[in-house]
Amino acid sequence: MTPVRTPELSAVRARLDVGTRVGLVVRRFRRRRLLSQRSMADELGWHHSTLSRAEKDISTLTVRKVETLLRHTGHRLAIVPDTVGVASALGEDPDEAWGAPDLLARDGQGRRLPPYGRVTWNSVIDRRLYARIVGHEAEWTWRRPRG
Repeated sequence: MTPVRTPELSAVRARLDVGTRVGLVVRRFRRRRLLSQRSMADELGWHHSTLSRAEKDISTLTVRKVETLLRHTGHRLAIVPDTVGVASALGEDPDEAWGAPDLLARDGQGRRLPPYGRVTWNSVIDRRLYARIVGHEAEWTWRRPRG
């Protein structure tokens, strides 16, 4: 599948902050392990709403909770010099690692999609054909994994 590159996606990537990056790491961890927020929160001994807030923006959490969350996902919090190339050398994900499903795809109420599904981006022609069937154009389609 060809990565989606749009000005909108580039703009969102340019605005990524630490809180959003941590949330993306947590969602990717849950996606790979096929965990719901509730299941992962149970593993951590947290309420599921705490994990939900953490995935949106960690600024509401204490540093200790952020460390616990990152440790659970196989990551750690580090303070490194702000020089070119250091982040890449230390294994930090480049902004390009976060694709359109992570940054742009939302459901009708503006929520991120469940992490265990698959997002496919529709061509302009597919959008128009889909609009005839369901009554609106959809930039993407979310599918449950086959079990």
